[in-house]
Amino acid sequence: MKRNSRPSLGALLRVVRPLDYALRHVFDAAGAFWVREGRSPWWPHAVRPFAIVLAGVHCGLTAAPTGGQVLSGNALISQTGSPGQLTTTVYQNTAQASLHWQSFNISKGEVVNFVQPSANALAVNRIADVQGSQILGQLNANGQIWLINPNGILFGKNAQVNVGALVASTLDVRDTDASQSTFSGSSQAAISNLGNIQTPLGGHIALIGHQVDNQGNLVTPQGATVLGAGSTVRLHWGGNKLVG
Repeated sequence: MKRNSRPSLGALLRVVRPLDYALRHVFDAAGAFWVREGRSPWWPHAVRPFAIVLAGVHCGLTAAPTGGQVLSGNALISQTGSPGQLTTTVYQNTAQASLHWQSFNISKGEVVNFVQPSANALAVNRIADVQGSQILGQLNANGQIWLINPNGILFGKNAQVNVGALVASTLDVRDTDASQSTFSGSSQAAISNLGNIQTPLGGHIALIGHQVDNQGNLVTPQGATVLGAGSTVRLHWGGNKLVG
């Protein structure tokens, strides 16, 4: 297994944000000086975003999932490729697996694959990042994927999600059995979809959070699509299929 030793997106943001704060004050002071000199102060605020981007590049800012650990079940995690074009693959060998991630982001150009033993296999992914997850690239799975991040999940306009089934939630699952799963919590974060999420015939998609916004495409032919907003949401199952 090749482990990712790069800093998490959350850790890098904690470095970049103070830099942004400092640069803003420096550039504000520079702009004020130019005003006193009777000149246009446009350049400080135009330059600041580029400085922040360069700082992120210097720090190795990339968005692939980091810090993956298998808590239950049997699975292996591997990463191949170069920064910005990484492919993360989870090889799941049991019907159910529970994974914990320090961060779970997919940038444009990156791919995450779950290779599962069957269409009914389930991988529950809990994400501990202090930032919301951003899915901007490709997420593929032949089985069921749950993504749980209390700080929110965004599927960007270029996101391409092809899975057997998907639950994306800011609420953690508290109780589950063959007939229903209860998601609850105090998170105020949102689930937002601007991209394309689709399942094969009979699959399901559930977006669950304090706020849920869909401006993209959700495709579940002869399956089920649920948008559940609130502090407690129950999903009802009929066999392995979502019925409401």
